[in-house]
Amino acid sequence: MSFASPAWLLLLPAAVALLLAAARRRAKGRAALAAFDRSVTSSAARGRLEAGVELLGVAFLGFALAGPRLGGASGRDLPSCLFVLDGSRSMLAADVAPSRFEAACKALLSRARREPGRRFGLVVFSGAASEVCPPTSDVAALARLVAEVDPRQRLEAGSDVALGIERALARLAPEGGGEIVVLTDGEWDGRGDSPGELRSRAAAAGVSIHGEWFGGDVTSSAGAAAARVAALAGEGAKASSDEPIVPSSPAAFRLGSWLLAGFVLLAAAHAMAGRDA
Repeated sequence: MSFASPAWLLLLPAAVALLLAAARRRAKGRAALAAFDRSVTSSAARGRLEAGVELLGVAFLGFALAGPRLGGASGRDLPSCLFVLDGSRSMLAADVAPSRFEAACKALLSRARREPGRRFGLVVFSGAASEVCPPTSDVAALARLVAEVDPRQRLEAGSDVALGIERALARLAPEGGGEIVVLTDGEWDGRGDSPGELRSRAAAAGVSIHGEWFGGDVTSSAGAAAARVAALAGEGAKASSDEPIVPSSPAAFRLGSWLLAGFVLLAAAHAMAGRDA
């Protein structure tokens, strides 16, 4: 089992300590009252029950907030992934809110956060390509470097995806493989290799390529651009702004839902116990 936000688990010991301290104070109060009213002693068992329900409720809530995941390989077991981000000026178009570029940045950071422990890097291309972030498991550092990229400040005109992929391959090939995710609007004007040639070179290095397209309506002239992005990954590739690169996790969703439901039931039981007291 792994957790999407394990920091929540660090709060559990403190929460349990506070609940136990509160339970002890209530027990002392009952003991003091028992000296004057013998009926108070009958509520000692109820007090222990309330304390147990509170502890279980906090445990359920903590695990649910931590985002538990069942099955599958952890991020540390997966090969490095290089995001190849289109930094050309066409990515400033606002046909995808708030812009193609900002939507692509949001998508890549969401992917990185969904696979904690995995090493992600970033290459940005326009008329030239540069490695902005080497592969790292520090998502916060990746996010800071992504925030510094601005297509308006790039000096190289044009959009040559082949340069970006070549730069990513140069990083991943010595590692013996990995994954490249291209985030682009597909409006390229470079004279580099064709999608098929790029895919073949990547496969020879043990690297898979996936594409995510950010652009306008696929029924318009932008459809050709979307098709070019899809061609990077070969037949069956899905490259559309309507289908994010972040994979869903049904098992994690179900587990988190059950934990939250458990917390709600325990909270209701505690409320009923307090009303009957």
